[in-house]
Amino acid sequence: MGKKKQFYEEYDALFIKPKPPKKKKRPFLSLWQRANKAPVLSTKKQAQQPSKKNSNLNRRTHTQTISKKWAIILPIGLFLMILVIVYASNHSEIFSDDYEDDYSDYVDVYPLQEAGIKRTGTVDVSQPLVATLDDPTIYFNKGYKIEIKGDVDIEQHEEELSVLPTNGDYPSITSIASLSFYSGRDYLRSVNMSMSGNLAASISRYLQVSKGDDLFSKAYPQESLDDVQTGYVVNYEKESSYIYLSIQRYFMFPDGTGVWLETYSTSDQETELTPDDSFKEIKKAYREDFEFLEDNFLLTTDNSADQ
Repeated sequence: MGKKKQFYEEYDALFIKPKPPKKKKRPFLSLWQRANKAPVLSTKKQAQQPSKKNSNLNRRTHTQTISKKWAIILPIGLFLMILVIVYASNHSEIFSDDYEDDYSDYVDVYPLQEAGIKRTGTVDVSQPLVATLDDPTIYFNKGYKIEIKGDVDIEQHEEELSVLPTNGDYPSITSIASLSFYSGRDYLRSVNMSMSGNLAASISRYLQVSKGDDLFSKAYPQESLDDVQTGYVVNYEKESSYIYLSIQRYFMFPDGTGVWLETYSTSDQETELTPDDSFKEIKKAYREDFEFLEDNFLLTTDNSADQ
């Protein structure tokens, strides 16, 4: 009887559910405590995350490496900068000296002034020099005119042809016209005609002194027509085996205003010249050029101006 009871008790125990384990109560944490609570990392994650000590050590090592690099770069950069400054300073002096030497080798030449040609009257700025082109004659309000001879085409450059007289070194200049001369419509040569408020200051050349007698500009005054001073300026340059010669013929009025013509030599026989040659010798050597300017430009009084 006792065995049966034990049997049934063991049999019933097989179908009895075990009691669930008691839940552990979590401690209550405030929001502040939750926010400031450090997360708990697993051992694996802790192994993967570098420690602050190692991080600081690496950062310190990297900083020391950069400092060493800059300690090398800065002196080198400073040294190179000093070299550049010294080099630039020395070469700027050389360039400056070369520039001064080149500049000092040139000089402005004013042939009319060197020949002692000056105005004979007074300067009146209320009385400009005015030119009027009536092909083939150019009239001036000073009581004179220039008659142009030969087969010529005249191209007037400015609509208003006038300049004010002045004592200044930089007078106003007006280009009157370009003239092309022909023979049987075969081109011969060109002439440029200009006017200035101070003729003696306008006719000039920029010459290289070191060329000596191979380069010069010289005036040769001729007989005046009443109160108008006339003459020629010869501009000569010899370059190797070539000779460049231009001739200017000028007309200066009493107040210093004036007109000049310029043409280049077309002579087949180039003759060497020097500043010491007389005008007679120069004129003989380039006879055709001087005869052309004399024969094709005739300065006369303008009788119509008195009427």
